Amino acid sequence: MAIKPQIPPTCSPVHQDAWPLVWKLPIFVFAIVMISQGGCSLGYNGQSLISSQDRQTLIEYKQFIAQQEARRKHLAKQEQIRSQRANFTAPSQQAQAVDLEPSKATGPSRTDSQMFGTATGSRQRDTRFFFGQVSPNPPGLSTPMDGFNTVQQISFATEGADFDHDLDRSGKWMVFASTRHRSTSDLYVKSTHGSTVRQLTDDSGREQTPAFSPDGKWVAYASDQAGNWDIYLVPTTGGVSRQLTNSLNDEIHPSFSPDGNQLVFCSSGSRSGQWELVVISLDAPSVQKFIGHGLFPKWSPVEDRIVYQRPREMGSHYFGIWTLKLENGEGRGPTQVAASTNAAAITPSWSPDGRSVVFCTIVNPESDLQKGGPLQSNIWIIGTDGTGRTNLTHSRYADIQPIWASDGTIYFGSDRGRNGMENIWAIRTDAVTQMVQTKTQSALTAKASQEP
Repeated sequence: MAIKPQIPPTCSPVHQDAWPLVWKLPIFVFAIVMISQGGCSLGYNGQSLISSQDRQTLIEYKQFIAQQEARRKHLAKQEQIRSQRANFTAPSQQAQAVDLEPSKATGPSRTDSQMFGTATGSRQRDTRFFFGQVSPNPPGLSTPMDGFNTVQQISFATEGADFDHDLDRSGKWMVFASTRHRSTSDLYVKSTHGSTVRQLTDDSGREQTPAFSPDGKWVAYASDQAGNWDIYLVPTTGGVSRQLTNSLNDEIHPSFSPDGNQLVFCSSGSRSGQWELVVISLDAPSVQKFIGHGLFPKWSPVEDRIVYQRPREMGSHYFGIWTLKLENGEGRGPTQVAASTNAAAITPSWSPDGRSVVFCTIVNPESDLQKGGPLQSNIWIIGTDGTGRTNLTHSRYADIQPIWASDGTIYFGSDRGRNGMENIWAIRTDAVTQMVQTKTQSALTAKASQEP
């Protein structure tokens, strides 16, 4: 949803100079065979034989060995990150025991002014700014929490990516951004249970972070067709878009109030140097009301309460999940719901009843393995009072931008599909909850049986 440098391919620093060795590999094989048969006394690893015949080959051989060692160290660092999980600062009173078997997970993206910081200086304007496209990962193992019996693929882009999705109140229709047809993203609408997609926008810029109105008749979204990111409104059936904001600031990620008369979005504050939460009325969109600092706001479907992500103002500057209430148009009582000592908590969204929040965590976001991203992230749910925290996915994939549908299904973006292509997936929370309860009960039973 939506946030922001390039990740060099894993093989680039390792294999870019290896091809000249291909035609010389028979020399290495011959040397090893000769030594193993005792037919050569020039060295135990073949290097003396090579050096006596071809000094340049020895140089290339040493380069090849150094490259392999660099690759080994790189993979070892990845493995060290793979077993990590978010450590929350305030343990939930009802935290579930979801540490199942270890999973293969790569580390997530780093914290910087483009992705996790609050600065609004120069930023790279591409889909990664909104967590739109993520780098492909090789297939790997996941825990039973997000296995094939609980996770289902919803969109099927074979080129480009599908991302930045939202559900209408019925849970039957989805709007999302996609680069499946061209490099600049457009908006599409589809049934959550079908495969046919209908293009909603076709402008010269990029359209992203769409949001359905409560009555399902309108879609608000962000677009840079005018030069910078502004908020627009378009009928769900298609047609001419209406521009709602027109300032020098970037304005992204709109969300409707329960009555559909107002929007909250985030704006890159030119004075504060931070992302600001702003509310406008659709009747008078030129009047903007500042309600606080944060990013990616979501208006509660049942009350005047907003959930958003907000960074620490010291130390790691990692994002946490916060809520605030709107009273007489003013933001009141900002409350931290979730924060982690080793992870950024991002892209929150409400449950249909407004009692819980779903979000994702990026462990170790400052890892030097990541240059954009995220490469790996996990989905969690938590009550607005901080209880009942449960981990829904824990794998090597980038699971991002979760949206909670009216039937309890959670839709999210992920690169777990073929060739690491990002598409939209769904997880059945009822199956996951039952699995967690079964796992917890089994652990309690086993513990009780061991007591004297």
